[in-house]
Amino acid sequence: MFEGARYEYAGMAYRISGFGGIGVSWIQLAMGGSEGRDDFNYYTEDLSVSHNAFIVSGGGAAADALSFGGSLKMIY
Repeated sequence: MFEGARYEYAGMAYRISGFGGIGVSWIQLAMGGSEGRDDFNYYTEDLSVSHNAFIVSGGGAAADALSFGGSLKMIY
């Protein structure tokens, strides 16, 4: 990781009887502490950026030897 970067993660999963399971998670990557400069190298402002991802996943068994699963992800 870069200096000043922060990575956060939280997730949980639940078993659903007769289906399989479902899970939700959240991920954040944030960076800050950089100085903004103009064309003449004068300080303008402190710069920071943050991105989040929300994920919903599910899966189950279709037969004894066959399983399925999928995820939906939203990033902003």
